[in-house]
Amino acid sequence: MERKKIILFLLLTLLAGSIIYRVQHPFEQKRVSRLNYGNSKASPLARADQTPRGKDGRRVSGGASLSDIKLFLDPVKHSGVVIRDPFFEKEIQVKHAAPSPVPTPTSSTQRPKPVEDPVQKVKRELSQFRVFGSFESNGETVLFMERGRDILVVRKGDWIDGRFQLKDISSHSISIWASEIGEDVHIALDE
Repeated sequence: MERKKIILFLLLTLLAGSIIYRVQHPFEQKRVSRLNYGNSKASPLARADQTPRGKDGRRVSGGASLSDIKLFLDPVKHSGVVIRDPFFEKEIQVKHAAPSPVPTPTSSTQRPKPVEDPVQKVKRELSQFRVFGSFESNGETVLFMERGRDILVVRKGDWIDGRFQLKDISSHSISIWASEIGEDVHIALDE
């Protein structure tokens, strides 16, 4: 602990010494009579006379020119119209077109689509599935089913698409309960 106090005291003394030195010896930029790396051929006195002078005869510093002051006194007028707002989407403008003519009834009446038999619909949807493997562990069988590019891993009791429940899995067939028709559908795995 003593060592840390000594180091702190030395650092504070060094800081105080550097502050006192800087106050007593302020930094001043040196002035030169001639630039070493300029390509100006005029003498230093001629260059000094070319600096702009104000109305009272004093030299004007190079910080601001008369054009800057004019812009300050007479600012350019800007409109408050937002040309493009990047934070909000554009409002979709709907063009109102002329109303389309009402179709006239033709002599041939449109027939409603025939209602598909629910059993045939369930069979068609289940025919999209293909069982390509199974796995048995601890007396439980897991099926690997494929539908298009989707791979499904199902066990007894799992629901498929919320409409089909896998009721029973045997070595040669599976039994699926279809909620749309309310009955079991048996599918042979040998096919």
